[in-house]
Amino acid sequence: RINLVRESSPTRPLLAGRVEGNVFIFELAKTYHPRDGQDLPHEPRALAAAITGLWFGRFWSEPVRKVDFYDLKGIVEELARALDLQEPQWLPTSYDPFYEGKCAWVEIGGERVGIAGQIHPLVIKRYEIPNEVFAFELDLDRILALPTCQKEFRGIPRYPSITVDLALIVDEEVNYLQVRDVIQTGGGKGLKDVTLFDVYRGRQIPEGKKSLAFSLTFQEEDRTLRDEEVQEKVDRIVQELNRELGAELRSR
Repeated sequence: RINLVRESSPTRPLLAGRVEGNVFIFELAKTYHPRDGQDLPHEPRALAAAITGLWFGRFWSEPVRKVDFYDLKGIVEELARALDLQEPQWLPTSYDPFYEGKCAWVEIGGERVGIAGQIHPLVIKRYEIPNEVFAFELDLDRILALPTCQKEFRGIPRYPSITVDLALIVDEEVNYLQVRDVIQTGGGKGLKDVTLFDVYRGRQIPEGKKSLAFSLTFQEEDRTLRDEEVQEKVDRIVQELNRELGAELRSR
């Protein structure tokens, strides 16, 4: 087998109907690729995973919801962080058995290391799976050969952080990385984290537009932030987003 997602588990148990409900499964195995002029194949290790069902948040107050592509994306990004690698980049593509328009190559440090996306609805329907299935496959050997980022030691924070949710309406062609970069620049050094947690199209969103919702975490190392300071930073970020990307504030 030359890959795991199309030819083997973890998607096969789902497609065979042997499991139901909330499922998060993975497989680590060799794949086999023919090499010109050689009898023995190239045998890189691949890491594949599939998720379906419901996602339970980190906090009790978070609503239970169906898993989506961004949960899968978060797993890949968390793996990259754990290995001290650069942040993965996502390049839209089409690739069997994924759903066209909901599939992307994964690149780290300019190196293509895998693919991730939603399994095509026709495949899901054929096997009578009740929920959407999302899967990825990564070339583990290629990932482990990548250079790691330099670690920077930071002490335990002495002062509390403030988290603000920001929902924006942007043109369909604007991607999340463009928005994130403007947010990070506008937030300055006091902005410690930017996380995309929702993408919405549909009711109350104009045609040709989409809503991107971010969670912004602010924190200073030498003092406690005031709410007014954070609000000023958020207002400045919104102005920059409007100026550079034409983004409009949906809600906070």
